[in-house]
Amino acid sequence: MTGTNSTLTRTVAVGLALLVAASFGVGSVASLDGAVASTAQDAEGESAEVRIAHMSPDAPAVDVRVDNETAFQNLDFGDVTEFVELEPGDHQVTIVTAENETTVFDGTVSLRANESYTVTAAGEVSENATEEFAPVILRTDPAVPSGNDSAVRVAHFSPDAGPVDVTVADSDAVLAENLTFGNATEYVTVPSGVYEIEVRAAAEDNNGTVVATFNESLLEGTAYTTFAAGYASPEDAPANQSLDLFVGVDANATDDATMGNETEMAETTTAMNGETNETADETTTEA
Repeated sequence: MTGTNSTLTRTVAVGLALLVAASFGVGSVASLDGAVASTAQDAEGESAEVRIAHMSPDAPAVDVRVDNETAFQNLDFGDVTEFVELEPGDHQVTIVTAENETTVFDGTVSLRANESYTVTAAGEVSENATEEFAPVILRTDPAVPSGNDSAVRVAHFSPDAGPVDVTVADSDAVLAENLTFGNATEYVTVPSGVYEIEVRAAAEDNNGTVVATFNESLLEGTAYTTFAAGYASPEDAPANQSLDLFVGVDANATDDATMGNETEMAETTTAMNGETNETADETTTEA
């Protein structure tokens, strides 16, 4: 089934992506009880960043609780939240349906200081699911691109699509090759622009049947994760959610610059306060 879609109205994080004149490498992601949990560390005064991506096409809107406190509410399929800060270490994460608070997941996530994570609600909640519902953790650590470049990776969360290739129309560019459910490519630096992206059934020459096409824009100085989620054949699926692309902004040069300016202003203010205090001390001594 081939369709053309625009995802701007479905994403919480702003910005869309995809393009490259070179191939992506395919990399694994960590599950809740995998490598991420085994590397948790505590660092006083430092935090971790976490966001939620709802990529389960047959799941209803959900709320996410962290340590029994509601962190995100009423997330629909395709939503990608902003990052929030958490203390490093172990946290209890509970995902419940927004309508009647039925628990669909309850488990522990371990976080390292100064690292960012995307907890992805993946798979299906229906009986006889092709892919069982379970959160998948993506470590989110791109280098912020400079100049006219961007950085992007592709994550595969379509339960019925099978392995896919992702290509750029009317070119030889391959963005993802033989990418399987629950996995993501590495980040790659690419030029900014607007492109027609094709999701294909994986084939040896990357020329398999086109499942869906998407027109996407890629902004400079920004890094993204692009989630391929939904059903390749929605007419045969538990929910009528066609395969789509949903994009989360992982890092942004503007944000870094703003943070840098805030830090510089704070340092300047501290220095000025120090000088003021010294002057006050001298005045007091003279008096």
